[in-house]
Amino acid sequence: MRDTPPLNDPLLEGEGLALLTMHDLDAIASRLMRIVEGTFAPAAAAVLISNSEDSAFVPLASFGGLAPAAFGIDSPLAFEIIESQAMMTAAELSGFGLPAETALAVPLAFERKVHGLLLLGAKRDGTAYGEEELARLRVLSAHGAIAFSHGRAYRTIQDLNHALESKIYQRTRELQEAYRDLKAAQAQLIHGEKMNSLGLLVAGVAHEINNPISFIYSGVGLLETNIDTLRRLRAHLEETLPAEQMKAIADEFSLDSAFLHLDFLTRAFQDGATRIRDIVRSLRSFSRQDAYDYQEVNPRACLESTAALVQAIHRHVRIHLDLVDGPAIPGAEGPLNQVFMNLLVNACQSIEGSGEVWVRLRYAGESCQIEIQDNGQGMTEEVQSHIFEPFFTTKPVGSGTGLGLSICHGILEKHHARIEVESEVGTGSCFKLTFPTFGSEHNLALAERFEA
Repeated sequence: MRDTPPLNDPLLEGEGLALLTMHDLDAIASRLMRIVEGTFAPAAAAVLISNSEDSAFVPLASFGGLAPAAFGIDSPLAFEIIESQAMMTAAELSGFGLPAETALAVPLAFERKVHGLLLLGAKRDGTAYGEEELARLRVLSAHGAIAFSHGRAYRTIQDLNHALESKIYQRTRELQEAYRDLKAAQAQLIHGEKMNSLGLLVAGVAHEINNPISFIYSGVGLLETNIDTLRRLRAHLEETLPAEQMKAIADEFSLDSAFLHLDFLTRAFQDGATRIRDIVRSLRSFSRQDAYDYQEVNPRACLESTAALVQAIHRHVRIHLDLVDGPAIPGAEGPLNQVFMNLLVNACQSIEGSGEVWVRLRYAGESCQIEIQDNGQGMTEEVQSHIFEPFFTTKPVGSGTGLGLSICHGILEKHHARIEVESEVGTGSCFKLTFPTFGSEHNLALAERFEA
């Protein structure tokens, strides 16, 4: 018999309604057990709910030692509960496999769907459940069914939200990676075009400069030969003419001063031509766009030629070289020169007024370590975290593309090299490069990368 509970039942206005505000299934089950224990005083109770697949009823909370086992949705008990959706007594439950101490089974049904099952043992005082208590149990079961229905819907929505958030996060990350790859490809394209143009320009300039340099070298050689001829002529005159006459000739034509000036000029011409030749060689080495051929590169020679080129441009900065000889490093000379050039130019540009840059080369075990340090403006931690990103720059608009350090990072990765930076605002920066040397364990992998 299904009695209609009074509308002013406390469960409708108090604890029972509180269930409807809850979303967590475990919390709903625990609250339901507290209500049952406090209101109906059974010796034991338990609640089972249908699982997420609606394939079985599983226990969720209990007290008093009542421990029902889960049962499938196709079991006779489940069939009876779903069909009747009516409260069942101990006599009616016989043969369904529930614990022997079960006195009542109350389906938790809402909108013709059974969401769970509330089991009660006998009352602690030994009395039977009265009609009023049974009516209140029906009210509570309705509230419990609605609460579990809402809780499962809430969990489903949460799961969907989490899945959607995960997909959005994954898609966002993929888009960010694609954007980074696009920026890197754009940076490589711009850099490649720039270096190709620079290579053509340098090749043309080198050709135009080498021709007059060759004439200077030839002219200096011919000048030295003629000076030697004049010296022999003077020696011959000193042997054949009287000393007083020879002295008068020497004084009249300032022969001593003339020979001194000629010696100085020939040495100056020779040194100047040599310096121009070295600068041209450095430019050609820097702009060389060789493929990443696996070859031996002398880091000391690269640093010396690059430093000489940078020093000729940035005369307000004094570049100190502290380089030792050691094993070659595997790599491509042109790209490595670009790395050294970029770091040295950045170091010089970070210095306002006069300043100093230190270039150190050391070997430790199977690695070559290079440091480029300046006493310039330094960088904040925020700037340091972005300096290797393509197109990031702190220079004014038009003064930098933001590609230099990004390109350097890519070149160093191809060489299995590592780059680190230490910087402090107002003190300066220090870039530390670590390369594998020939004979190190990285050689085979590096050779395979270059050959790929």
